[in-house]
Amino acid sequence: MYKSTINIVLNKINRFLFIAVLLELFMGGGGRITEFGFLTLRMILFFLMIAINIPVFLISKKINKYVIELMMIFTLYLIFYCTIGFFNNISFAKIFEDIKPLTYFYSMLFFYNNINEWSDIKYIIKILKISSLIMAVVYIFIYFIMNLGIVDFSTIYSALSISDEFYFRGEHAFFYKGFFYLCIGFIFFVSENNVSSKYLSILIFIAIILTFTRGFILSLIVSYIILELFFKKVSVKTLFILVFNIFILVMIFSFFTTQEIGDKTVSDNIRLTTIRQVYETTGFVSSFIGHGFGQGVAIRKIHMEISFLEIFHKQGLFGLFLWLYIFVLIVKFYNQTVKNKNNYYAKPLLISSIFVYVVSFTNPFINNPIGMSMLIISMIGLNILGNERKNHDICLHPYL
Repeated sequence: MYKSTINIVLNKINRFLFIAVLLELFMGGGGRITEFGFLTLRMILFFLMIAINIPVFLISKKINKYVIELMMIFTLYLIFYCTIGFFNNISFAKIFEDIKPLTYFYSMLFFYNNINEWSDIKYIIKILKISSLIMAVVYIFIYFIMNLGIVDFSTIYSALSISDEFYFRGEHAFFYKGFFYLCIGFIFFVSENNVSSKYLSILIFIAIILTFTRGFILSLIVSYIILELFFKKVSVKTLFILVFNIFILVMIFSFFTTQEIGDKTVSDNIRLTTIRQVYETTGFVSSFIGHGFGQGVAIRKIHMEISFLEIFHKQGLFGLFLWLYIFVLIVKFYNQTVKNKNNYYAKPLLISSIFVYVVSFTNPFINNPIGMSMLIISMIGLNILGNERKNHDICLHPYL
């Protein structure tokens, strides 16, 4: 009776925390937009997630096998690469800087405890879509008042440059780390079968275009190409969509190479130099196990712009296999949802996961909370849908 009461109280607190965590993730960017000294709101929420959900787990003792396996593998993964870092005489401060964003993976326990049925998935997607819509409207508004001279550029620059979450594209546009979820929101809006959602997806896509972020736009298109190639039956319609996406991809790439919105040459050169320096420091052994946490290269002492390059440099092929295993699980759960005909939610969850992987070839997302959280939500959500019988509300009633 005592344990049951505690469990009920903890679960009620968990639901309030769930909303706060989702809103902060979807609109909080890299997590440093709300700082309290050396702490951020994301850190505080993470500590609360762990503090509340470990007791929930100990009391209920109900957890799926794949979650336990992943948590154990990830723990061994962190211990092993911390040890390699220490053997390579890397300071604790640098090692801690690497493992700090990765520890967010343990939020999987929190999401697992809070995502129990399709209505929970629907609730998450509703918050995600609203968050992406708010960011799109606010960004388009700021973009136009800035470019029409209604508000002076220096005023906007002064207001936003106090945080390293914002990067300006000359005096015309800016990038915010939270815009990652503009792309995810677009995926869910465009996947719906009602007219209003299609219009809203266009609005969000306009906002994405106006950020002049090549990685986002190209990764979205590549994600849909992958979907058409590997997750759909080959048909005339599939081939047409594939050719159309490739055409748009080429056109957008050509557009960005002829524009001077921000200094992309510098960022491109940094990426190329980082690739070269990683290649030069890679040996036979390090190609398999990496150099350990905390070990960067000359041009990037800690973190790199390309997630997979950083993973390979620090954890080698073994480290990349972990993320490949997570993707294999996501695909496995997706295939099960298709069998159960619960693919109304499943398709955008899969595309979102593919997007995380594709965009991480040019940007740092998969190995930090922004991208990691989307993979965790997709994995748990697809597993639930894959083990439920078809629910007609999912397939017939689009949600806002």
